[in-house]
Amino acid sequence: DKYVCISSKSTAMCKEWFDWPELVQGLKDMGYRVIELSKEADDLGAEKLEDISLENVMNVLHHSAFYIGLSSGISWLAWAMNVKVVMIANFTEANHEFECTRVDNRKVCNGCWNNPKFRFNKGDWNWCPEHEDTPRHFECHKSITSEMVINEIKKTLI
Repeated sequence: DKYVCISSKSTAMCKEWFDWPELVQGLKDMGYRVIELSKEADDLGAEKLEDISLENVMNVLHHSAFYIGLSSGISWLAWAMNVKVVMIANFTEANHEFECTRVDNRKVCNGCWNNPKFRFNKGDWNWCPEHEDTPRHFECHKSITSEMVINEIKKTLI
C-alpha cells in the first residue's frame, strides 16, 4: 500500500497546526494510508505506530511516499533520510529550515521565530509575540488550510 507519514505534534504551540483531521481525510481520498508518527497525537483518523522506536520510525519513513510535518525534529530526520518533506511552517522564515515543499501564508503575521526583536519564552505554551490573547492569536498557522496543503502536494509531489 502507498502511504504517507505525518507528525502532528511539536514542542511549542506556535509550531502547531490545526487542520490535521481534514488533511488526513484528504490524503485518504487521494488513495494514501496515513501513518501518524507523533506519540502524543490525538485521534486524527490516521494510523498510529505501536512501535515508536527510532529504528522503526526511520524504517516507516524510509518506505513512505512523502512526509508532512511541522518545523520539528522528525521533519529534519525525514529530510536527512532523503524522504520528500512537506512542511507546514508559517512562524519561521523560509530560509530557516532545509529545502522542502513548504506551505505558508505570507499574507498574515509570520516569521516571528526569526525576528530578532522577539525572544522565545519556552515557559509560555501560548507564546505568540504579536497577537497573544487576541483574535489573531496563532493566525500564522490558523490561516493555512488543509486545502492549501493538498494543493501544494498535488502541484509539487504528484
